[in-house]
Amino acid sequence: MNPGAVFTATALAAAIGTLIMGLLANYPIALAPGMGLNAFFAYSVVIGLGVEWQVALFGVFISGIIFIIITLFNIREIIINAIPAELKYAAGAGIGLFIAFMGLKHAGVVVSDEATTVTLGI
Repeated sequence: MNPGAVFTATALAAAIGTLIMGLLANYPIALAPGMGLNAFFAYSVVIGLGVEWQVALFGVFISGIIFIIITLFNIREIIINAIPAELKYAAGAGIGLFIAFMGLKHAGVVVSDEATTVTLGI
């Protein structure tokens, strides 16, 4: 894929998603839609499984269509409401701890250890 085109498409998707979120939903939140899906698409499907990028990108398109359908029929809301609030908080906390751990690891504050898996860096 052309790196310039990929960059432009990603930037446009983030800008359009942010504008829609601000203007239609009235939530002042910047969005980068599908960034996690981009990493999965690139590293796991295309590189890891050897699927051609065109086929993998079509899979991303189909997943977007499915998401729109479940949103239009309020299935997404039913699924979200079925998740207990405590589990939603725990997932957010877990993601935050994971990001903090990755930052500490890359800063050298925590390092690998044979006995305890991780330990403080020296």
